[in-house]
Amino acid sequence: MPLNKHKLQMHKCVMILFALLVFAGCGKEKSPQPASPAPPTMVSIANPIMRRPNETRRYSGRLQSVQRVEVRARVTGYLEQVLFHEGSEVKVGEDLYVIDPRTFQAEVDDAKADVERLEAELRVATQDVNRSIQLFQTNAVSAEEHDHRVAAQAVAQAALLRGRARLDTALLNMSFTRIAAPINGRISRTMVTVGNLVGQSEPTLLTTIVQMDPLHLVFEVPERDLLTYWGRSDTSTIASSESPRITIRFGVDTDEGVPYEAVVDFRDTEVKLGTGTVLLRAVVPNTDRTLSPGMFAKVEVSFSQRDPIPHLSESTVTRDQQGHYVLTVTADNKVLRKSVKTRPSHDGLIAISEGLIAEDHVIVSGNVKVSPGMQVTTEIVDLDQVLVAQGDRP
Repeated sequence: MPLNKHKLQMHKCVMILFALLVFAGCGKEKSPQPASPAPPTMVSIANPIMRRPNETRRYSGRLQSVQRVEVRARVTGYLEQVLFHEGSEVKVGEDLYVIDPRTFQAEVDDAKADVERLEAELRVATQDVNRSIQLFQTNAVSAEEHDHRVAAQAVAQAALLRGRARLDTALLNMSFTRIAAPINGRISRTMVTVGNLVGQSEPTLLTTIVQMDPLHLVFEVPERDLLTYWGRSDTSTIASSESPRITIRFGVDTDEGVPYEAVVDFRDTEVKLGTGTVLLRAVVPNTDRTLSPGMFAKVEVSFSQRDPIPHLSESTVTRDQQGHYVLTVTADNKVLRKSVKTRPSHDGLIAISEGLIAEDHVIVSGNVKVSPGMQVTTEIVDLDQVLVAQGDRP
């Protein structure tokens, strides 16, 4: 019995030792292998394109004639002739109408006869004065008689002046019976036909003439545009202290684009209180008579800033709640966020007015894979080539 008890104790000891060894083995874990660091993300960087920003503003306008004349009858009489073709071009001085001149010719003849009579009376009065001077010196006539003859000469001279003025008026009225074109232009239809009495109670409107070349294009510019663009453009193209001169383009209602060109030559002196706009006027050549007064015009004006500023592709500039920004790479290859202010895009590029300089390295490809503070590797590319690859350049 004691031997079996000893064997049982030995067996317990072996079991306890085995359990301890198993527990010790389970408590040990294999140490993980150290992970190799991920390589920095590759991005493409480029310097912004420096150019003068070009912005296009659009307005609505209307074509007007430089000169528009209403042809009216200035004397009373029956219309005798219409000497033009309606809708044709007329030259200055070309006869248009003839009013019956017989009454006015009679007035001219009467005034001429009166002038001849008054001239004869003045000659007689002058001779009387000359004789009276000689007789007065020898006391052959009294002073009263001499003064009377001198006064009669003055009255005759005044009457002659009045008669000549009456003759000038009669000749002027006679000239009004032939109505000529006062300007070069296209004449409208005649409002009065032959045989009608004109000028009876007021100067009768007979027709109108509008100048066709050049024309005026008038359009209104909002006050904001006036300050932002027109007042701050290059002084070689527009002077804010004088009447502005800048080239614009426009098209009429049936044009798809803006095929015509004009030069602004006038800016109004004040902004309209009701609309907050100011009127501008441009001179439009119209040698081929394609355009007509009254046509609606779509006006486009391109403005260029004097100094070049950075330009980037549209895909490079991002916007969030804080505004527009771009991602750049510093000298130690870290990503840096730069907040920028932009101007309208043109030709696939966005103008950066603030926040960027020409020397900045902007991430133009791979910017969606990185964030500010990350370490990156870079390749330098040409922004123009990137735009060509993106289809933003021909």
